[in-house]
Amino acid sequence: MSWLTNLKLKSKLLSAFCLCALITVAVGVLGHMGISRLYDLFQSTVTNNLLSITKVDSVKANVIATNRDFFKAIGLSAIKASPDEVNAAIQSLKENQAQAESDFKVYRGTPLQADEKAAGDDFERDWQAYVAAVANTLAVIQSGDIEQASKLAASSVTPTYRKTMAELKIIIESNARQANEATQAGVDTDRQVTWVLIIGSLLAVICAIALGLIVTRMITRPIYQSVESAARVASGDLTQAIAVGGQDETGQLLKALSNMQGSLKGTVQQIGVSRRRTDRRHRRQHPWAAAPERRDSAGCDGSQSDDRRCRRSRPQRRQCFPSLDPDRRRCAQGPASGAASGHRDEHHDRGDQRFDPTRRGPRRSDS
Repeated sequence: MSWLTNLKLKSKLLSAFCLCALITVAVGVLGHMGISRLYDLFQSTVTNNLLSITKVDSVKANVIATNRDFFKAIGLSAIKASPDEVNAAIQSLKENQAQAESDFKVYRGTPLQADEKAAGDDFERDWQAYVAAVANTLAVIQSGDIEQASKLAASSVTPTYRKTMAELKIIIESNARQANEATQAGVDTDRQVTWVLIIGSLLAVICAIALGLIVTRMITRPIYQSVESAARVASGDLTQAIAVGGQDETGQLLKALSNMQGSLKGTVQQIGVSRRRTDRRHRRQHPWAAAPERRDSAGCDGSQSDDRRCRRSRPQRRQCFPSLDPDRRRCAQGPASGAASGHRDEHHDRGDQRFDPTRRGPRRSDS
C-alpha cells in the first residue's frame, strides 16, 4: 500500500474512480455472461428441441396420412370406385410419404441424443420396409385382387406401420424430455445469474465503500494531523514531534509544519541562550541589583527606617534601578551624582550622630 500512500491526491482520486469503474465493468461482464448463457439455452431450445419436436410431429402426421391413404385406396378398389378416385388416393399417399421422409431428414440433422438416435435408425429401417409393403399391396390392388391386397395389408403393412409409430413415439418422448430439461436448465441458469448479479453488486458496493474509506482516510488523516500540529504550535507547544509520512500533498504539508516547528524551536532556544548570556553579563556588571538576596541578608527590606543601614552595606558606587527598588527616592545617575549622594548621606549620618540622645559625650549648652 506504500505506492498508494505516496500517490498525489489527484492520482488517488483518479485511481479510486477507475477502480470503481472496473468493479462496475466486472459486474456488467458477469451479467453479460449470464444473459449469454440464457441466450444459448434459448437457442438450443429453439434449434434443437423445438425444431425436433416440430419435425417429428410432422413426420408422424404424414405417416398417419400415408397409412390412411393406403387403406382408402383399398376401400375404393373394394367398392369398385372409379380409377380416378383410386389414383387420387394413391397420389396423396405418395405426397404424404415424400413429406414424411423430407421432415425426417431435417430432424436427423439436429443434435440427437443416444436414445432418439437409436430410435431414428430403427425408424429408417422399418420405414423402408413399410414403404415396400405398401408398394407391393398397391400393385396387387391395381391388378384387381382385392382379397390378396387385404391379406398383404394385414400381414406386412400393418405390423411395420405399428413399429414405425412406436419408434416415433420414442423419439417424441425423448424430445419432450429434452425440452423439459432445457426448461429446467433455463430456470436454474436464471436463478444462478440472478444470484451472481446480486452477489456481484453487493461485492461491488462493499469494495467501493472500502475503497472510499481507505482513500478518504489517506487524505483526511494527515489533514487532521496537520490541524492538530498547527494548533499545538500556535499554543506554544514545540515539544511534540510531528510525524511525517507519505509523499503526497498532505505529507508535504506535514513535512513543512515539522520544519516550521524545528525552526521555531531553534529560534526559541537561541533567544533563551541569548537571554541567559545577557543575565550573566548583567549580574557581573550590577551584582547588587542582580542578587536581591544580599539585601535580605543585610536586613534591608526597603523601608525608610532601615535606609541608613542599607546604605552602609552597599558599595559607594552604585546604579539606581527603580524597577528593583521602587521605594527609593534618590537615584544616582553617574559617578558624580553618586559621590554627591554619598556626601549627603555621610552628612546626614553625622547629623544623626550629633543629635542621638544615647550617644555619650558633652552636650552643647542651650545658650
